[in-house]
Amino acid sequence: MSSSLFDKSIIFKKIESNFKMYSQIKKEYECVLNERRFDYKTGGSNGKALINDKTANEAIREIEPPYILKIYIDVYDNKGNVFIKKIKDPLKWIQLYEWVKENTLKNKIQSIVFNGRYVKGETHTVTTVENNISTQLYFDARSEILHTALAGACQMGIIKVM
Repeated sequence: MSSSLFDKSIIFKKIESNFKMYSQIKKEYECVLNERRFDYKTGGSNGKALINDKTANEAIREIEPPYILKIYIDVYDNKGNVFIKKIKDPLKWIQLYEWVKENTLKNKIQSIVFNGRYVKGETHTVTTVENNISTQLYFDARSEILHTALAGACQMGIIKVM
């Protein structure tokens, strides 16, 4: 029995879940961001005073995008039931996904596994057969990807292990 201070399987499931929903998270984040920017531009109720100088407003919008604490996305189970999932710090999750994806480009097998699992949504069987790699190699690469993601997530403060 492993004497770990934290349950890696739960943390890895969270990472994988958010990575698999990357396109939904990014789409919803951009939608909420555009709404917030529109509110800011039109004087919505974000608590900031309006400035009549259009150039100044544009400059402020460019350097100070509104911080979005959380978004909500629809998630479907195997039976087609819809659930609403809250994603805290969506921009950090987007940045983590993109950083890990870029990091996997340095390793051909990790890149194949990342694209198969998180971009295309393939099962490990499909990815291994289509790319002629062993199951062991697949799961070793997946483990490396998840450990890299965990390190990045901890550094970004979106996952805490203590």
